[in-house]
Amino acid sequence: MSLIDQFTLIITVHERQQFIESILRYYSDLPCDIIVADSSTNVCTVLDQANVNLIHTPQELYYKKMLDILLDIKTPFVLELADDDIIFKDAIYKCVDFLENNPDYSFVDGMWKDKYEKQTSYFIESNFYSEEPTERIQVCLNDYWKAPNHSVVKTSVLRNNYSFQFENETLWPIRWYDKIWMFLACFDGNYKALPIRYGDRRNERLMNTLEGNYPKRLRKDTPWSHILFGDNLKPLINFCIDQGYDKEWSKDFVTKIAGAVP
Repeated sequence: MSLIDQFTLIITVHERQQFIESILRYYSDLPCDIIVADSSTNVCTVLDQANVNLIHTPQELYYKKMLDILLDIKTPFVLELADDDIIFKDAIYKCVDFLENNPDYSFVDGMWKDKYEKQTSYFIESNFYSEEPTERIQVCLNDYWKAPNHSVVKTSVLRNNYSFQFENETLWPIRWYDKIWMFLACFDGNYKALPIRYGDRRNERLMNTLEGNYPKRLRKDTPWSHILFGDNLKPLINFCIDQGYDKEWSKDFVTKIAGAVP
């Protein structure tokens, strides 16, 4: 299967550029467009590869950076990859093939290296399938939670996710990001965790939090529990209402789901 018309890889960078050379070298033979999305103050240096496009938007809000990039992507599937992670190339092929042949699914990943025992129960339950979005949300967010945001995903789903979060400033705290990602993606379709070696996480975080350069607008110290305060849940409640659910039901559902997130 050729990836060139099916898949785009986005590598995110912010004030931590020491991994970009090695990760691009690893993906140098991957036949797809690769976008390096760098919001660092100073632009990073990338290898000279015809399929690599460096986009430098200094200090751009993370949600805006990703939304602008996704609006221009033409392939049906995409992977947003932190610069300190590796998703194995053979896993990318398998995930794209799965999504291409299973339109009822929105996103797919597999087994992260050396974490099989911790993920076994999730792989068993990942066979869960439902035509009802609220059932998918309850299972994926409350029963068998695993951060979904480095999955291979439909481009339309990821674009809609970032558009929604960008348009709702109350949802910008970065520790809320992956939970809201899952909530929205489950409305579009099912999630699958394939029984394959998927990737390897390094011991770094998305952004360097130790040198005072973490964007204040992302409110990294705001815990998930604070989403229950005030009107923070209102965008998600309105989202459910826009999908055709009753107003009071939507309020009760979103509050119950948010309160039970691990």
